[in-house]
Amino acid sequence: MSKDILKFQDVTIRYAGRDRPAVDKVSLQVPERSIVAIAGESGSGKSTLIRSVVRLLSADGKITEGHIVFDGMDLACGGVKMEQVRQLCGTRISLIFQDAGLYLDSRRTIGYQYVEAIRSHRKVSKKEAKAMAIAMLERMGLPSGEHMMRSYPFELSGGMKQRVGIAMAMTMEPELLLADEPTSALDVTIQAQVVRQMMRLRDEFGTSIIMVTHNMGVASYMSDYIAVMRQGRLVEWGTRDEIIESPKEDYTRLLLNTAPRLKW
Repeated sequence: MSKDILKFQDVTIRYAGRDRPAVDKVSLQVPERSIVAIAGESGSGKSTLIRSVVRLLSADGKITEGHIVFDGMDLACGGVKMEQVRQLCGTRISLIFQDAGLYLDSRRTIGYQYVEAIRSHRKVSKKEAKAMAIAMLERMGLPSGEHMMRSYPFELSGGMKQRVGIAMAMTMEPELLLADEPTSALDVTIQAQVVRQMMRLRDEFGTSIIMVTHNMGVASYMSDYIAVMRQGRLVEWGTRDEIIESPKEDYTRLLLNTAPRLKW
């Protein structure tokens, strides 16, 4: 039986000036080598939950109760310093956001940014970092890694930029990947390509993935477990088959009935 790489235990997150918590006593676990999808409508607290793992909440956001345990470390209330969290990011934990293009500098080539990102976490030469980057870009199914390295972000399509973002996140072969709606801004064909590649990366590297999505079609296709959130609360949790085949909540059935069909 595989162990859990991450556990949320009764996590409550509040934002200043709001009457109710953004996340209210949520508990769930992420087994090693698994993909967990967190689904729900906008404002349900799913993005807030995964951003809390690496303390990327806005200035007025605070974890007020509960524990977030990664490899025995309580990242919520266990005295782990922000510097320790930063050291985890990019090495053992990586993140992908909804629009990776926003995090790429339009004035710098992909290659320049990619090599700098690798060397900020690993003691390798520029030549070694370049080879690592090209190899990962080509694993992502992007045409000609050398060409991509010479390209600027504005020369790439949304799908290409997103795959560059995923490649950069995966280069360190993290144990845990936090993906915050990385496909929602893409057309359905590109969504399918990105999702399939993330699944292959899980199989190749053994990386556990938490995928935040409002699309139950994506969740049902790629995940091993599904968590359904509504108004800050976890309303349903189980294996993919349990949630898809025998949902207990009317809200889950509503999400399933309105899920767009993707071209897998």
